[in-house]
Amino acid sequence: MVGFARIEAIAGYFLFVKLMPLPAIGHGLDSSFGLPHLQLQILVTFCALPTVSSAYVLATRMGGNGPFVAFVVSASTLQSALNLPIWLAPAH
Repeated sequence: MVGFARIEAIAGYFLFVKLMPLPAIGHGLDSSFGLPHLQLQILVTFCALPTVSSAYVLATRMGGNGPFVAFVVSASTLQSALNLPIWLAPAH
């Protein structure tokens, strides 16, 4: 059971880092560079995109933990679908 809690913590950390600070950094770059509206939207969108599904194929082919990667990809896709409108609202 301890191993499962550790895996959940690692997945939570990956999801948090990918979907929270990265789009915030994108917004921060806007204040530094004064990006045009469309470029800001593109930057924030790319920063808030989920983990690519090809990561699963790569992990399983290289002997990695396929179910863990599948969970991270699925969870990041769901979380990104919920967070992307929130991140894009200030850029709109």
